[in-house]
Amino acid sequence: MLFRLSLTGLRRAAFFFTTALLAFGALSPQFAQKSEDSNAKEMRQMWRNIISRRPRRQIKIKRTAAPISKTSNQVEKGEMQTTKTGPREEERNPEYRLSSPTIPAQGQEIGITVWRLRPSQQTDAGPAKQEIKTKHLKHKYGGSATGDITYMTAERVEADTPLQAGEMVQLSVEVPQGGFLYVIDREEYSEGDRVTYGAPYLIFPTSRTNRGFNRVDPGVLLNIPEMTDDPPFFNVERTLPTQVGEEVTFVVSPTPISELSGQDEETLLSGEVLQRVQRWAAQTGRIDLLGGTNTAQTVDEAEAAKSSAADGTKRLKHNSPLPQMIFRAGRKSDEPFIVTIVLKIAT
Repeated sequence: MLFRLSLTGLRRAAFFFTTALLAFGALSPQFAQKSEDSNAKEMRQMWRNIISRRPRRQIKIKRTAAPISKTSNQVEKGEMQTTKTGPREEERNPEYRLSSPTIPAQGQEIGITVWRLRPSQQTDAGPAKQEIKTKHLKHKYGGSATGDITYMTAERVEADTPLQAGEMVQLSVEVPQGGFLYVIDREEYSEGDRVTYGAPYLIFPTSRTNRGFNRVDPGVLLNIPEMTDDPPFFNVERTLPTQVGEEVTFVVSPTPISELSGQDEETLLSGEVLQRVQRWAAQTGRIDLLGGTNTAQTVDEAEAAKSSAADGTKRLKHNSPLPQMIFRAGRKSDEPFIVTIVLKIAT
């Protein structure tokens, strides 16, 4: 059956339609402002979750002489009064920018920093200077490597910054909840409008990286590779002309994952295992620290990174620098979750 609208009906419909458009136009800035406020709130909560779960500094006990008073509560001369004093922790207000469309209202966080090694400078912190043995292009009888010792310092880069072939890279990870970390890498290729990937490899943990230690806890900074590994860095290499980057997936699980148990070397994963890992993906939000790029590693970060190969006893403090990137994955605390970044290779 066909319905016919009278002229009066059309006028009424037009009136209500125009009124609705005007009302929506008036409310849309409010919705936009509410969305911006919500994102800002979640951004603050993300970095606060990391800071608040780091171990606090121990408060020092200082004993000072009590003043002598002639009242009934007179204190005998020489008696000491105990007072608690300690360094005042400044309120940290780092600035982050939103690098994803939205942020899940609830989920689990992980902080990731990409480091690029460069020659050390006099202004760099001593513990941050790493001894790197540079190998010459020749063999020595007996097979031992020959080369010089040079000092390199790690500085922050954004994950989206194209890396030059031959550069030395490290990754550091901080998770504000207990669990176990696994890292999977596969090459990314671009062939016209089509993106393809190479075989997936488990690059962490291995017995040669951080001595296989992959436990994460609040304040523990896992450096991958560790500063004492051989070599203590990943080389940026292009294996094929069509390769445009390295896709790196970080897996955090509350319990160990037997399929991702580390071997002596990097392990080739089956497609079945990769599919299982990818099922742990969820809506993910990301924020990036403003003003952090090209910043050299600090003493706190260097000492925590060196400790991660043992048992993570040297942890980051409240006032230690925050990760360059913080992700929130919309998964429950008792579930594994993953986040993925792509390290681009400069053309």
